[in-house]
Amino acid sequence: MGRFFERHTILVMSVSIFFLFACSSSKKSGYPLKKSVAESSLWPGKNDIENIVIDMTGLVELSSRLCSSLSDDEQRDLGYLFSFRALEKARALTNGHPSGRIYLLAAKCSWLKADWEKEKEEILKISSTGIEVAEQAVALNRDPYSYYMLALNRGLWINNKGYDAIIHMGKFEDAIKNALPDPDIDMGGPMRVIGLFYVRAPSWPVGPGNLDKALDYLSQAAEKYPSHPQNHLFYAEALIKDENYEKASIELDETIRLSEEALWGDYADRWRSEAEVFRRKIDQITMKKHILVDQKDVY
Repeated sequence: MGRFFERHTILVMSVSIFFLFACSSSKKSGYPLKKSVAESSLWPGKNDIENIVIDMTGLVELSSRLCSSLSDDEQRDLGYLFSFRALEKARALTNGHPSGRIYLLAAKCSWLKADWEKEKEEILKISSTGIEVAEQAVALNRDPYSYYMLALNRGLWINNKGYDAIIHMGKFEDAIKNALPDPDIDMGGPMRVIGLFYVRAPSWPVGPGNLDKALDYLSQAAEKYPSHPQNHLFYAEALIKDENYEKASIELDETIRLSEEALWGDYADRWRSEAEVFRRKIDQITMKKHILVDQKDVY
């Protein structure tokens, strides 16, 4: 983590003065999309256009670098803030019609920040913002990656909203299905996400959960994109639900082996910890089965 931050320290410092000025208004609004420069009467004159373009380009590049799986909390926070400042400046420059790329960047930064928040209310707030900008990206791009980012943000929101979110599961399912035509996204991401959805969602008649579909998607993700730890982790979860503990243990071993901090940053420790939880679950189930067998032998 420290190595990644050091590579971008100079870049962050170079925009620090601009950051203090440009981001000050966010403290007043509390929500980066409530009021943009384009919606105000202060439309930039010709002399201001060049500076806005330079600032926006720098903000886009900076937030793109900071919003990654290798980022730490500070970098994710900065990336999130920079991405929405870039969006605001793009709105000013385009009379309220930024490109889908700017919306998509804000959606990605929203998801990464929300994914590491600890308070449920913050997760709901940030992921809701992510849904809003991702929907704008979908409207402009209509491409699998935009749908993928919409699904990630909506999935976080649903996961933290609880039972009341069941009625929104159809929207999530539609979004992630529209990402499936490009399975290369995030190394099997669309298959991985829809597979986990079918594992954890309530089954019929309450919800769309379907273990057979989950196993199909997740086995494909693990086989076609074997270098992503989450493909094995989610496949293991499905296998445990299917009571295939031997195969699940193999997938958990692979998750731990692949979860290197140099490649995955903070996520590596998270995935290893989740894999260990599943390992203990398998051990407990196996132990209970042995006890039951021993008791039968006694009687």
